[in-house]
Amino acid sequence: SQQPRYSQPDNLKAEVASAFFDFSKTLFEIKTTINSTVKESKIRFRLVQGILIGLSILLILVATITILRYERERLRQVEQLEKGRRELLSELVERQAAEKTLADNEQLLRTVFDYSPVAIIVTRLADSRIVDVNDVFVASSGYERTEVLGRTFQDIPIWGNPADREAVLQRLTVDRQVRDLEFQFRIKDGHARTFLLSANIVDINDEAHILASGRDVTDLKLAEDRMMWLASFPMLNPFPIVELDLEGHVHYLNPTAEKLFPDLSQQGAGNAWLSDWESVTRSFRNGGTKTAVRE
Repeated sequence: SQQPRYSQPDNLKAEVASAFFDFSKTLFEIKTTINSTVKESKIRFRLVQGILIGLSILLILVATITILRYERERLRQVEQLEKGRRELLSELVERQAAEKTLADNEQLLRTVFDYSPVAIIVTRLADSRIVDVNDVFVASSGYERTEVLGRTFQDIPIWGNPADREAVLQRLTVDRQVRDLEFQFRIKDGHARTFLLSANIVDINDEAHILASGRDVTDLKLAEDRMMWLASFPMLNPFPIVELDLEGHVHYLNPTAEKLFPDLSQQGAGNAWLSDWESVTRSFRNGGTKTAVRE
């Protein structure tokens, strides 16, 4: 049998066609590979992109929540600071008001202390040292303030009888106060004066002190003695003394009158001794005289 024979151009065409086919196949495979790779890359890119977007959203959410929490905490702290500021301001105002009230009270007490009409002296209970005195004490005792401050009663012999002071201290220890006790005090010039003493134990700066006040009654005692002497004059008078009103009612008889006119209290103007009492009172009422004399 004879095989068909091809010409050289035909072989060349066949080879070219075969080569083109192989090249096209290769290009297709390359394209397929590229498309597959690109598709996979797109998928991967989109997956990564989705993950990145998700992470971004998550980060945004976390950042937003963090910012909101921070802002809320900041606002809470601002409110607390504002509340603290208001409370501090209120406390400051109250403290200033309290300090002003305290200063006013101290000024009031100082004014009362300085202008009190009685002598005031403050001594420390522990060592009996004089802490303060007012102007009346200075005027009454004759001692200047600088002479007595910081000193004791052993240095300043004011007590006429030191035992009296010990008795007062004992009573203060028990009762924490004494009222209107009469004592003799010796002033700077050596003269004795009579004072009515009142005292209390008080706490000053958490330390016990004795706040004592004394009223000089020396002149009052002398006046009382004088009044007692004058009051005793009718009682001791050897002449009859009678007190009666214009209607003739007897109010007082001294002992001599009672002895001379024992019935005068009951009889009044009807007693023979007062037989002309009506004419005497008529003269008094008419303003003619205020004195009647007879033998």
